[in-house]
Amino acid sequence: MGRKRGEFGIYIKISSTLVLLFLIIIGINPAGHLYYDMMAGEYVEKYTGFTNTNHGLELLHNYHNATNPSHSELLVFLKSDTTDEIPYDPDEFECADYAVTLHNNAERAGIRAGVVTVDFDDKRWNNNGHALNVFRTTDRGMIYIDCTSSSQEHTEECLNDKIIDKLEVGVQYKPEPLFRKNYDYEELGIVKRINIYW
Repeated sequence: MGRKRGEFGIYIKISSTLVLLFLIIIGINPAGHLYYDMMAGEYVEKYTGFTNTNHGLELLHNYHNATNPSHSELLVFLKSDTTDEIPYDPDEFECADYAVTLHNNAERAGIRAGVVTVDFDDKRWNNNGHALNVFRTTDRGMIYIDCTSSSQEHTEECLNDKIIDKLEVGVQYKPEPLFRKNYDYEELGIVKRINIYW
């Protein structure tokens, strides 16, 4: 005539355990809404931060152990990261791809990072805007880094990381070289809108 009194509790515990085990196996940690990153061997938070007009949804991986770096720690990381060496291709790998790649590499390395999207008043960009990264350093505050390659060819020492000293609405977007000396980058236009995704 059905289950005995104690059997129902055991059935619930076994069912709950199986569901939890299944979720962990497929990569979902239901308690913290974390996902298991097989490459890093740990749980990460995943956000679907923004939509890239050329490639659709961009996925940012935020690691729970990532922290805000010092300015010198950030420079050491940027010098070792090779995202800026990837050749630019407007159909395959453009500014949003650089920003997402640098973001995910930084987070994987334990450095908290954000992605910034910028829209300009200038119509030459066909309202596509631009994407870059932001880091909140412990000793110098917010640092904006643009690692989009300025070339479609790979060179031995690209060093395309650029710093944006002043990122504000109504101000000219002017990248300055971070590691290169005596190099000038094109101004992209007057900033109309800024969005930051952590």
